[in-house]
Amino acid sequence: GSANKITPTLGTPQSIVVGGTATSMQATVTDSFGNLVADGTVVTFTASTVSGAASGKFGGTTTTASANTTSGVVIAPAFTANTVTGAYTVTATVTGATSGVFNLTNTPGPAATITPTAGTTPQSVAAGVAFVTLAAVVKDASGNIVTGQPVVFTAPTGNVPSGTFTGGVTTITVNTDGTGTATAPFTANSFASSTAYSVTATINGHAATFSLTNKPGGAAKITAVAGTS
Repeated sequence: GSANKITPTLGTPQSIVVGGTATSMQATVTDSFGNLVADGTVVTFTASTVSGAASGKFGGTTTTASANTTSGVVIAPAFTANTVTGAYTVTATVTGATSGVFNLTNTPGPAATITPTAGTTPQSVAAGVAFVTLAAVVKDASGNIVTGQPVVFTAPTGNVPSGTFTGGVTTITVNTDGTGTATAPFTANSFASSTAYSVTATINGHAATFSLTNKPGGAAKITAVAGTS
């Protein structure tokens, strides 16, 4: 009989890295008695589209494409995600039949940039006093934030102007949060200097640099060097 119901059987739900190719989307098409429809029944696949939102294209060119059934099964043409992260749907339709809905989510690509967002201007603070928290945001090549990925903050080591992160360490790994930001409180050590040093934040070979200077603290002691006798 004529098509009555489209039931997705493969490719939903699924996640696709932005710009990547989806796993094949497949569905079974049956009539009102549950029988497989005749070969050659045309099924239309349509990706949801909202300006600036996650979606994708069939064959890399169109958001709507058709395919024919074989033994009651239809396979969507190759589908490529766009470069925006988020959830959306692809709907399979045949006139007179209940549609089949595929749920897709575009996920960020690998980290491609890391940009300081706090502690960005050269910082100068008394030795032994905490700096403002250092922070950097991580994005993929398409500008999407990258969450839950490790950023390594590193400060100079040895008897030189520098400092430590939480736990008294000079290197710490912090995962990016829901905004793609990694943060690291930093405390200057007791070595003061007028010369700045650098703290770096790195991920996937990409680095952000913070310029810091440990300045002398306020006067704490006066020692006489003449006229004491």
